[in-house]
Amino acid sequence: MRTVLLIVGLFCCSLSNAQNKITGKWKPVFFSMDRIITGDVKADSVYLSDTLNVVFKNDKDPAASKELMQMMAGIMLEKMKATEQEFLATGVYIETNKKRNTAKQGTYTFDEGAGLLTTILDNKTSRFTVSFKANRLILTGDLESRNGKKGLLIVEYEKL
Repeated sequence: MRTVLLIVGLFCCSLSNAQNKITGKWKPVFFSMDRIITGDVKADSVYLSDTLNVVFKNDKDPAASKELMQMMAGIMLEKMKATEQEFLATGVYIETNKKRNTAKQGTYTFDEGAGLLTTILDNKTSRFTVSFKANRLILTGDLESRNGKKGLLIVEYEKL
């Protein structure tokens, strides 16, 4: 019985420690959408890859298509600047829009051994690979659309 209690206690402590790595408030500072669009939130800038010229070369108006993509990237940057994520030790996930002063609440699980974070917000489940570099939380996930996976999304966060 003593062994069982020790194992259960160690398991609970390991879960608590795993969540402690991501608990707290985080602010996005960098993002990359399949290396086609990258944004530096601190520098307030967005970059479009030159590969978009190839993507849009068969469009009726390639320059207009690229301009539209630049506008969409700017909107994404503004959203990132206004967003904060908070992970509570209780498994609650809160996404706050500071510009609108609104917050949405969901849940999350973090499997430290596998490096996997799963969030559920507005009945939508998202999965990310988690890594840390220079005190930054890095979430890597799949970009998805109605037609399936569309590339890789990487978002780096700094703790507030």
